[in-house]
Amino acid sequence: MSLRERRDRDRARRRQLIVTAARELAETEGWEGVTVRRLAERVEYSQPVLYSHFKDKADIVRAVALEGFG
Repeated sequence: MSLRERRDRDRARRRQLIVTAARELAETEGWEGVTVRRLAERVEYSQPVLYSHFKDKADIVRAVALEGFG
């Protein structure tokens, strides 16, 4: 596996971790309880890492919705 493939795989895993955490928070506390700060704490990555995957909270909500439709 090349370094590029490994980075892409790790990036996809981080993105999925963020989406899963957002869905779980929304299920337990509603969308008002889902904040970038709380997500960052939950997935143990900094807020800038989350912003490297998603533009904003609305982008995360869209990713959760799209996953739900899939």
